[in-house]
Amino acid sequence: MEQPAPVARRATWTDVTVEHHGVGLLRSFSATASDGQLIGVVGPASESLDVALLTLVGRYVPIRGSVSIVGAPASIAVVADPITDAIDDPLMKVREAVAEVSRIPQGSDRASFTDWSLGAAGLADRSTRLIGDLTMAERVRLGLALAAASGASVIVLDVSAVASDPGIAGLMSLLRQLASSGRLVLVGAPAAHEAFDVVIPIPAPMEVVS
Repeated sequence: MEQPAPVARRATWTDVTVEHHGVGLLRSFSATASDGQLIGVVGPASESLDVALLTLVGRYVPIRGSVSIVGAPASIAVVADPITDAIDDPLMKVREAVAEVSRIPQGSDRASFTDWSLGAAGLADRSTRLIGDLTMAERVRLGLALAAASGASVIVLDVSAVASDPGIAGLMSLLRQLASSGRLVLVGAPAAHEAFDVVIPIPAPMEVVS
């Protein structure tokens, strides 16, 4: 099943300044990014990295500057946080969790769309497992399956916890697929990755334009 393409997205950051507990994360930062690109927000895994990510997608208001996302997103899926309470229910099966949040596109049905979301996230063979039995890397993939199924048009993911996982290349490939389908995808990571089209270093004391 082909994934339905959402409306194209474009983010524009203008003179954005972000601080967290007195530490400057971004100063006078300006850049643009469009769907189809993977946007890497690179810095040590910390609360500060998460603050920067959430500010860049408009969840938090920057100290100065503006964040604009063209085609105002219907939803923002933060994979580091529960998209629904389902992901925190260790006794729920993977397939049930994905089916519960699915927003079925016109001309499709819940079963086939759920199958697509699980397959895209590399969880087709884990669909009958309990969430509590998943590894950390598999839980990240479940978060992505939930994001895809829920129709989120902006996806935020911090891969710091699974950066050394053998399946990280496949995870990046999935993120690019989701970006190419018309979503904006921002990825927090401890180091720059070859898959990133735009790299935003945190902290970033100088203006970065791309």
